[in-house]
Amino acid sequence: MDRTNQSDEGPNRGYLRGSRPSGPATPKELRQLQKQLPKYRVLALVGQGQFGKVFCAIERKTGQLVALKELTHLRLPTHKFLRELLSLLTLQHPHIVTCRALEQTPAARYLVMDYCEGATLRELLEANASLSLGEGMQLMLGILAGLESAHDEGIIHCDIKPENILLSVRNGSWFARLSDFGIARRFGELQGSRRGENDEMEAVGATAYAAPEGFYGLYSRGADIYSMGILLFELLLGYRPFTGKPGDLMWAHLNQRLQVPEQVPLPLRLIVEKALEKLPARRYSSAAQMAQGIQEAMNEPAVRLWGDRPLPLNESPLQSKPECPSSQHSRIPLAVPTTALVSQDGYLYAAHANQVRLWHQLALPPKVVDFPDRVTEVLPGTGGCWVSTGRRLYWLAIAQGQPQQQLTCDGEFRMAIDPDCRWLAIALPGQLNFYSLASLPPTGFKAPDHHCPIPDDELPRILFLDSKHLLAIRYDSTPNQGRTLFQVYTRRGTRVGAESFQGILDPVILTEQPYTLVGISRHPRPALWQIQLWPLRVRRLPLETLPVCLSSVPGGGATADEKGQILWFNNDLEPVAAVQGPGSPIALAAAFNSGTQMPPNPLNLAIATRTDFGGAIHFFQIEGRKPDE
Repeated sequence: MDRTNQSDEGPNRGYLRGSRPSGPATPKELRQLQKQLPKYRVLALVGQGQFGKVFCAIERKTGQLVALKELTHLRLPTHKFLRELLSLLTLQHPHIVTCRALEQTPAARYLVMDYCEGATLRELLEANASLSLGEGMQLMLGILAGLESAHDEGIIHCDIKPENILLSVRNGSWFARLSDFGIARRFGELQGSRRGENDEMEAVGATAYAAPEGFYGLYSRGADIYSMGILLFELLLGYRPFTGKPGDLMWAHLNQRLQVPEQVPLPLRLIVEKALEKLPARRYSSAAQMAQGIQEAMNEPAVRLWGDRPLPLNESPLQSKPECPSSQHSRIPLAVPTTALVSQDGYLYAAHANQVRLWHQLALPPKVVDFPDRVTEVLPGTGGCWVSTGRRLYWLAIAQGQPQQQLTCDGEFRMAIDPDCRWLAIALPGQLNFYSLASLPPTGFKAPDHHCPIPDDELPRILFLDSKHLLAIRYDSTPNQGRTLFQVYTRRGTRVGAESFQGILDPVILTEQPYTLVGISRHPRPALWQIQLWPLRVRRLPLETLPVCLSSVPGGGATADEKGQILWFNNDLEPVAAVQGPGSPIALAAAFNSGTQMPPNPLNLAIATRTDFGGAIHFFQIEGRKPDE
């Protein structure tokens, strides 16, 4: 993710004023840290490290998002702190987290480091079918490249594990970066050490990933290779080769015979076995050599054919889906396909050619309203909806049933309304206008209450994040590196912050969760991405097929692919139900919420489709999984 910021007004340095941190840190704690580190805007507590807390912050001078890694004096003595600082300042590699600066307060020191929005590899491994075999091997190659760079600088990591591998997004894929060099050693230190000292034993790191010789204070690059072997085993199979209490683990690393299940393709099985040899001399001589072995294995037919198979390999090759029953309430044929389908407050709005149909709680037949021109967009409001017909904007009050023209533009436009339905935003080529909805003038809008210039290379999609802030979405489709650009504006038209996603997300919707978006990526594989803007967090749900429509529904969202496969997911981006719906869908929306559960159970869904004779709207009821299933 990239970010730029132009002002401290509104969403200060790219994040929303008045928001609450998602972590357990109290506002008082954040304010106190803010005073001690005035060069940074501290946003939230995002993690807890071995030696202290990790905060997300924005460097005021550059607008860059950074991580503040706390190293307290009590938990990390000065010599260990200097060791990690020296290691980080020495290492400069794309697959190693960069240390930008050092800050000190009376209670702690802080390493200012790159912020990785994808959290840790551990969280990715705990998600169901979150990686394919090909993606997992690419992550391994990246980690090994970073490790080889560290070894070239004479540094042994000593603590390789999923918790110390951070993830960011590049070109629509996960990008791994090695972190946490708190117990790293230099070759000179290891050669001059004496067996049995406590400081040497700490270099073992996590017992589950420790090399046999590490328990005796003997450490070399081969020990890191062994840890990478454990990591590869866990990536492939979902569990580690040795388990138990620390004492049992130590015995297993030293004595227990390794058994790699046969479902692992032979070329990869041989790599795991070589990396996990008990004697260091029998392992790979370098991280680069192990990476070469993985590269060659991925070119083997037995492995290449499995490239898209989800990990871990000990599960069924077919991704498990919560297939659930559904029932179709009704089907309404239409002479032309639907151009817009949205719902709010128990009302469902559908646009067809120059008509808008309104349903209330699915009461049939719907109310039909005619417009002079073809309807291109419908936006629900309080007591009615806003309707765009290309260059004209109308207000359609449900009680009146007749459209009232409010605005005529020189060209096409896009619109958004704030959650309180008090402000309307209109995006035109090169300009963004804001109109107060305190009272609708009988003759239409005369001039915007606020306005500001915007890039005119394309018409952005716009949506309100809250009652005061608007998000504009544009795309940078430069060759080999598409980006989705997010720009935040205040309601008064002040540009206040920006983010960019390293990939193309289209479409993008706002979910019920504050400042949280969901979008669809097509490359390198179909997926849903969830982007939480405060603090920045990214989550992915891989998909087997590419959705053609996406909509927010109570408690989450729903997608449908060209063949009509419907996926209902919750606010944590977890599948709730998957059912077969009608083919050739155009749009979908929640027809109405029939219950108080979040997500509701069942879900009432309206689906617009194309047909050989025009179009149709289908009404479905989907039964989701029960909480204890």
